[in-house]
Amino acid sequence: KAIDSLMQQISRATGEQASGLREINTAVNHMDQATQQNAAMVEETTAASAVLNGEANTLSQMISRFVVARAVAKRAA
Repeated sequence: KAIDSLMQQISRATGEQASGLREINTAVNHMDQATQQNAAMVEETTAASAVLNGEANTLSQMISRFVVARAVAKRAA
């Protein structure tokens, strides 16, 4: 009977450990998915930042032309 009791305890403990490992595995999978989503968002943000930087440079160049044109108009007057 003592051996039966020990075997049942071992069986229960093994089941609990298996359940705990399944929960850990699920949590790790969720973390992996979140990490992949974050990496994708970082790539998208980097690309958007590069586009925005290019547009800001273009806008800056356009604005500088207007300032120069105004200065030329003042000199002509």
